[in-house]
Amino acid sequence: MLKNKIQIILKWGVYFGIALCLFDIAKLLTRDIQYPFAPIFSILLLAIIITMLLLGTKQYRENVCGGTILYFKAYGVGTLITLIAVVFYFIFLIFYYQYIDKEGIERINKKNEENFSEKIKNDTISTLEISEYLALLNEEIDSHFREVNVENVDSVKFQEFSEQLQMKIETELYAEKKQKDSTNLMFKNFDDFVRSCMKKMTDETLLSVSDSSTVFRQKVLLVVNNVEDSMAKFSTISLKVDKERDKIPHYDNKFNVILITALLILIYSLFVNIFTALYVYRNKPARLIGHTQQ
Repeated sequence: MLKNKIQIILKWGVYFGIALCLFDIAKLLTRDIQYPFAPIFSILLLAIIITMLLLGTKQYRENVCGGTILYFKAYGVGTLITLIAVVFYFIFLIFYYQYIDKEGIERINKKNEENFSEKIKNDTISTLEISEYLALLNEEIDSHFREVNVENVDSVKFQEFSEQLQMKIETELYAEKKQKDSTNLMFKNFDDFVRSCMKKMTDETLLSVSDSSTVFRQKVLLVVNNVEDSMAKFSTISLKVDKERDKIPHYDNKFNVILITALLILIYSLFVNIFTALYVYRNKPARLIGHTQQ
């Protein structure tokens, strides 16, 4: 009897572990396919857990307990099956990250950053973040205006233009901040909004500059274009990610990922086991239940 108990629990624990391994391999094979597989894999994982726990506990009930099993015993059987599966899966993950998916940790870290970036896209940029962004932008504008060859133009006027442009962009951004529910200040829209402000303020400032020659205009537009190109280096989203990097899950070694992944599967399976054990639970043999109903 004891041997039969152990065999059933071991068998379904190993089956469960193999199913988890195949699940990870399936995710690996579909990684480069441009399709949102995440919801499908979530359902598939739940289906694997339910199926393995139900079949394993049910076989234990029929072959060991004579068709009846108490709830806590059913839960205990499911727990043992889960523990064996997680140990099997843990060993597989060591092999998986060591030999199959060697860059898996870097990819997970990158994915965590992407998820964080996606999460904050609809957040509104704060006044402090606008100030920090403007400091970088103004530094970039100053740098490009200083680097350009000011031959054949009034260098003083050229520098004044830089200062006016910075001041007008700053005024425009803070004015926008006062607007309620402005979508322009969402992280996903802010960089484009700044570019449009820069273009608008450049045109306005050029109109206000007296006796601006064609050469002057060309040099100004060249500088502004260069600034726009360099703005990619300090997008608001990338600045936010760098500032709050400590809030983004980051793994320095494979063991941490393996341990956390296995623990999550364990916790999830034990939670599902609450319901599968309830389904398998039976305090009377099936024939007696049928006789009672008649």
